[in-house]
Amino acid sequence: DVRCIVAITDAIGTGTILNDDVPPSIVADQVFTISEDAAVNQLVGAIQVDNLTAGSVAWTIVFGNTGNAFSINSDNQINVAAALDRETLASYTLTLSVTDGVNSSDQETIVINILDVNDNAPTIPEQTLSVSDDAVNGTVVGTITVNDLDESPVFGDFIITEGNQDGVFALNNSTGELTIDDDATLDFESTASYTLTVTVRDGVNQSSAGTVTIEVIDTNDPPSEIIVMDVNDEDDDDDQVTIDFIETTAIGTAIAELTTEDVDSDEFTYSLENNEDGLYTISGSQIVVNALLDYSATPTDTITVVST
Repeated sequence: DVRCIVAITDAIGTGTILNDDVPPSIVADQVFTISEDAAVNQLVGAIQVDNLTAGSVAWTIVFGNTGNAFSINSDNQINVAAALDRETLASYTLTLSVTDGVNSSDQETIVINILDVNDNAPTIPEQTLSVSDDAVNGTVVGTITVNDLDESPVFGDFIITEGNQDGVFALNNSTGELTIDDDATLDFESTASYTLTVTVRDGVNQSSAGTVTIEVIDTNDPPSEIIVMDVNDEDDDDDQVTIDFIETTAIGTAIAELTTEDVDSDEFTYSLENNEDGLYTISGSQIVVNALLDYSATPTDTITVVST
């Protein structure tokens, strides 16, 4: 590039004319940052330009000025011209050109990165966790999922606001980890699911209430009771039942009917314990005589019925 100053003399006097054949040049690879909560007219920075002669300086943003977010004045200063939102657009790449009133620059790009501000409340999406109804205290059910549009949020103040009236669950205030706190009331047959309402904070903003469903998985609990019914009398659900019959009762004769109370199942298998002499056996849901009886040898016998 060459510039020269030419002296001109006329009848009136002598003056100088600057040769403006050299156009301005926008310095490449310029990067700026501005917070997303910057006010309109706030200064972003000044653009570096070579060979820009003072005069009728005018800037053109050719591409990239989404939402007319920025403006550039004749002092080469970039200013905020509209509200910014990093969650909508985190970076602008502006293609620019400038003229000094005589010559125009080639187009060049600059980058403006938008800095995050914690201006969005966290949200708790609807979610479902599950736990077995035989889980003991301290069992981890899961961790509450939280969403936040802001960068690197730090969550805390997790609170269960509704749905935990019987105190089955505990929620870690800092981590959002949900655990069993009272296993005594955790039972599928009484409550098959829980709906918890939960809130959380990100240090500045509090979420609206989110719904967390806990599905209780049924386990096959032991039968709660065996009912023995003497075929000749009424049923008896005591722990010990007395059945009377004569010693001449024939082999294969049923002496008792068995039923089991179990909320998990209606199909059971029975067996006998303490039946070493083999006088009795199980046939389906009945106790039947399995050998010849002799009152003088065994006037009474005690056996145990097991239901599975």
